[in-house]
Amino acid sequence: MRKLRFFCLLWLLFFMGTGSAWAAGESNARSMGMAGAYTGVARNLDALDWNPANLGLSGGRSVVVGLPSMGFEFGNNAFSTDVYERYNGKYLTEKDKSDILDRIQDGWRFDTSFRCDVLGLSVGRVGVKHWVEFASDFSLTQAPFELLFRGTEVGKTISLDDLGAELALLDVTALSYAHSIPLSLVASETERFGITELAVGATVKYIVGGAYAKLETPEGRLEFDEYVMHGNGEAWVETAGVTWNLGTDKEDEDPDFHAGKIGGGFALDLGAAAVLDNNLTVSVGLLNLVGGMTWDTDCERAVFSFQADSLNVVSVAEDTTDGDALYVSSDTSYSIGSFESNVPAVLNVGVAYRLNMEENGLLGIHPSPWLVKDVVVAMDWRQGFSNGLGVSTTPRIALGIENKTLKGVIPLRYGLAFGGSKDVVQTVGWGLYLNPFRWDTAWENRGHWPFVSSKGFSWATRFQLAF
Repeated sequence: MRKLRFFCLLWLLFFMGTGSAWAAGESNARSMGMAGAYTGVARNLDALDWNPANLGLSGGRSVVVGLPSMGFEFGNNAFSTDVYERYNGKYLTEKDKSDILDRIQDGWRFDTSFRCDVLGLSVGRVGVKHWVEFASDFSLTQAPFELLFRGTEVGKTISLDDLGAELALLDVTALSYAHSIPLSLVASETERFGITELAVGATVKYIVGGAYAKLETPEGRLEFDEYVMHGNGEAWVETAGVTWNLGTDKEDEDPDFHAGKIGGGFALDLGAAAVLDNNLTVSVGLLNLVGGMTWDTDCERAVFSFQADSLNVVSVAEDTTDGDALYVSSDTSYSIGSFESNVPAVLNVGVAYRLNMEENGLLGIHPSPWLVKDVVVAMDWRQGFSNGLGVSTTPRIALGIENKTLKGVIPLRYGLAFGGSKDVVQTVGWGLYLNPFRWDTAWENRGHWPFVSSKGFSWATRFQLAF
C-alpha cells in the first residue's frame, strides 16, 4: 500500500482539477460571453473582478445586488476532440506518433476550476463581494509518451523531472472603492483627449485558505544500456491541512484532512479608468499588485523516491518479491511549519465602445430598438507577470461584442480570444433582463470555429438585482 500512495496522490491532484482560481470573473457569465473582453465594460459589482476604478464611472445602476452565481472550466493544452477521434482505436503510424509527441513537446497540462459567488453588493462607488473558488494545475512531461511510442535506445536518457501540480481552495472577501477625479484638475488633458469622466480605484481582498497542495519532481531519470535499465527519482508534496502519517505506526491508514481555515492572506488591486466622448471607455487594472498567502495549519512535506539498477525483462519475469528485489522505494513525511505561496499579479488593459443604435444609428441606418438597441464592442489585453494558477506570462488578447435586442431585454454576446494559458477560445452568451432581475449565461469552447473541436470548455451563470 505504501508503494501506491504516491500514485494515489497524483490521481487525487488530477481528479480534483487543474485551473484558474486567481483569474477574474469565472462566475461572471456576461464577461465569459465576451471572451473576457470586459475590463472596459465592467460596471458596478462587476468592476471588483476587473478594475475597481470602473465603480467611479457612469453607465451602471445605483445599487446592484449579486445573488449566488457560479462557473467552472475544464480543459487541456494539447488534444482536442477531433484529435481523439482521429487516433482512437487506430494503428498509429510513425507520422501519427510524431504528431502526438509534437503536441506535448512542452508538456501536457490539464486545468479545471470552479468559482461560486455567494453574495455581493455595490452602492454607488463602493462594492463588496464574497466568493469561494478552487483551482489546480497538473502537468505531465513528454518523456513517458516518447518511451511508449519509440521504445528504448542504447545510451538514451529519459527525464522524469517535469511533473508538477498545484491546487488551492480559497474563500475570498473583496471590498472596493472608486474616486471620481474632478476634470478641472486636469483641464488641459481632458480638453485635448476629449475626456468626459476620470476615476481611480482600489480593491482589498481578504483570503482564507481551505486547502493547498503543491507537487514537484526535483529529479528523475531513466538510463538505458545495451541490456539493462537504470533509474532514480524523487518527488515531494507540500501540503497544508493534511497529515500523511508516513513513517509512523499509522502509515497504512488514509491521510488525515483538516477542515476549516488552514491559511490566510490578502491581495490589493489598483486601477484607473476614463471615458472619452461619452462612449469610449479606456480602463487599466493591476490585479494582485501586492499580496500573498501564508499556510500555517498541519503543514507537511511528503517525500517519495525510487532507485532501480540493472533492470531488464529477465529480472522482471523471474521476480517473486512483488518488485522489492527490482527497485528500492521510500516514502516519508515531516512537519515543515508555515510556508507561503504567491498570488500572481495580472495587468488588464481594456477598451470598450458603446453605440446607441436607437439614437445614433449606423451609416445612417436606425434599426428598430426591438432588433438592436445598444451595441458594445470591446477589446482586452491581459498580461500575467508570473506563471501560476490560471495565470500565464503569455499575453492574452480578447475581442467581444454585445447586442442588446428586444430593447435590451435579451442581450446576445459573442467573443474570441487568443493566447494566455488557453490558446484560442470562442464564446457565446445571452441573458434575460426584466428589471430589476438579471440573468446571464455563457459557454466557452477551447478550439477553432465552428465549435466542432474542443480542448476544453467553460460554463457560467449569473443572477443579479439592479436598481
